[in-house]
Amino acid sequence: MESNENYVEQVVCNQNDLNDNEMKVFDIGEDQKVLVVKQKGEINAIGTKCTHYGAPLANGALSDGRIRCPWHGACFNIKTGDIEDFPGFDSLPCYQVTISKKGDVKCRIGRRGGVYRRAQPARAPTTPTLRLTAET
Repeated sequence: MESNENYVEQVVCNQNDLNDNEMKVFDIGEDQKVLVVKQKGEINAIGTKCTHYGAPLANGALSDGRIRCPWHGACFNIKTGDIEDFPGFDSLPCYQVTISKKGDVKCRIGRRGGVYRRAQPARAPTTPTLRLTAET
């Protein structure tokens, strides 16, 4: 586990621990949790509870890029945490995810509610592809 006064960063699972279209809650740091979602080969990490009444989102419905709260139907984007349908009060925290060459999934989460957003969901490292083009 890597950490400083602002964040905790640790391996929470291996990418093979999640099937496509699966989500699981993992412990991170001393007393925090993160919801890791794998969909279309991408792994994202978001907050575990709905912003409406705190329902456990791991029990919700996962659809194309969205997770729906099991209690009242609030809907959140799994890549950004943005609320896409009410009655949720706010967006979910969204955390940085990196995947090592061995497939270890590492999440970075703020110690005091800090959020680390990222532009791209994490993908497993791949072998570089060489493209050849013919000039005419």
